[in-house]
Amino acid sequence: MRITPFLGVFCLVLIFAPKLQAQDIIPLNKYGKEIKKMEEAYYYKKSFSVEQQQETYHIYGRDYKFTALWIYFKDETGNTTSLLKTNYDSLGNKIRISKQDFTKNYTEIQYLADEKAVRYYITNALGILIEGWIIDGEKTTQVDRVLEKPSFMNQEYFSDFLKKELQYPLYSRRYGESGTILTALHISKEGKLKKIEIVNKETSYDRLVKEAKRFFGKYDGAFLPAQDLQGKPVDGYFIFPLRFVLN
Repeated sequence: MRITPFLGVFCLVLIFAPKLQAQDIIPLNKYGKEIKKMEEAYYYKKSFSVEQQQETYHIYGRDYKFTALWIYFKDETGNTTSLLKTNYDSLGNKIRISKQDFTKNYTEIQYLADEKAVRYYITNALGILIEGWIIDGEKTTQVDRVLEKPSFMNQEYFSDFLKKELQYPLYSRRYGESGTILTALHISKEGKLKKIEIVNKETSYDRLVKEAKRFFGKYDGAFLPAQDLQGKPVDGYFIFPLRFVLN
């Protein structure tokens, strides 16, 4: 099967900013989520251009070097319909391109080597793979997971564990607390759970955060480690959303 890149080529002058003005930037955590405290930022998001149906942002690392380009596309009413992210290495080469469609709830992802697609995925809103391929010239090999991210070794076992073990905190029910806890699971190259972090802790209820950590801390299932583009296991993380919805 021949994979045709789903995105056009963007021409971009990479800007290495020696200093960013605080009033012009938004601090981001290590997972790319907006946070309030500038001193805790892993990345910085700076507006580049704003048009009627498109907003463009440059993303900088802690060293103030350009690392990514984010483009938000909007409909005529101003609602965001999709987000295009292009990541660059230190030499300015494209290494990853993703397009998240908020209307159809899926994401297309390409990993690149020498600016050529070598991995291509389509995932749903939960990050679960719909289709995926390794690309080697004209040859493609289908895969059953996003290889660059760790994953549950047995999805069925995890689903059963989720149904049995996840609890809605009593006082959260009483006080009407609900929401989605984005839980980052850091998995070693040996497939071991090393650390649990909450991506959206600043905007989540403490009781729900505590339950998310308790739940994954108790999980006894195995994990598959992430792989680099050469197929070697590496440390990595993936984000799983735990939804707490009141009836």
